[in-house]
Amino acid sequence: MAYSYQQNVYEGASYGYVQYNISPDIGTPISAGTTVTITGKAYLKNSASKSLQLCIYRTGAYKYAFVNLSIPKATATDFTLQFQMWQLDANWGSGRVFQVPFDFTFWTAANCEGDGNTTVAVDAQKLSYLTYRISPAARVVLFDRYSASGSGYVKNDEGTLVMGSLAISLATGRSVSDITVASVAVTGDDGSSKSLTLSQAVLTAALSSEGYTESAPGLFASMSFNTANNYTITFTIGDAYDKAVFSVLIARSFANMHLSGVPTGGVAFGKFSSAQPDQPLFECAYPIVLVGSALYGSSSAMPANPVEGQLYFVVE
Repeated sequence: MAYSYQQNVYEGASYGYVQYNISPDIGTPISAGTTVTITGKAYLKNSASKSLQLCIYRTGAYKYAFVNLSIPKATATDFTLQFQMWQLDANWGSGRVFQVPFDFTFWTAANCEGDGNTTVAVDAQKLSYLTYRISPAARVVLFDRYSASGSGYVKNDEGTLVMGSLAISLATGRSVSDITVASVAVTGDDGSSKSLTLSQAVLTAALSSEGYTESAPGLFASMSFNTANNYTITFTIGDAYDKAVFSVLIARSFANMHLSGVPTGGVAFGKFSSAQPDQPLFECAYPIVLVGSALYGSSSAMPANPVEGQLYFVVE
């Protein structure tokens, strides 16, 4: 396996090293409680080890995690070390994100006892500590098709307007001012797409106990949702470090059978007729299963008493 990172003991790599990968990767901000997993290969030339320790540190402050395992002398040995990121106070750093150095120590006895041999920290290999998360989440996401009715609007599976409600939550102590990403993408199965940004007013309402609720077209007032298409509305709300992504489906309008209203006629099964004046159509959105079908040529060849469930093709 290839490893992205390496730290060597003071005497150099020929005397000892830790090669490793880390998840979340270096550069990805991690907060208190995040599970960090380090997998790698450890080698020490001159002595055997019984435990491998990771240490993060600032002046006068240290946090440790370790794994007990046998690392024979002069034998590269695979290891996995896992821990939950600690809660770090202001003594460790300032700002929303700060960098924390770390190193590894080989111990000759289990539980980090005995004699130790420590790697030299690499400046480019530091944990990015995120001091807090805003933890956005969806509480209510309800949007449906509507149509105008008098001076108001009514829910209608055949409507081309979309209205609804949105309620979200943030971590305790966080407010709408913490939200820096608030986008909505609308994509149709016809390949159409449109994006918009939620306003501060909408976000403030969505964070309230009642949530944001529309009594008239609001977020999508400028859009018409074709009854023949499905649409996916995807919300992305949060900040640069912490985003919630959630979606709602606006299904296409549905009818078991629909008779076209154009003078020249048309009928559709499982969809709405797309017939146009002087362009009558027979349409079917369902799979067609024909049992015992028969094929005939001219209309004169068609039997006098057609059998139910059979399909007869008449060539004129």
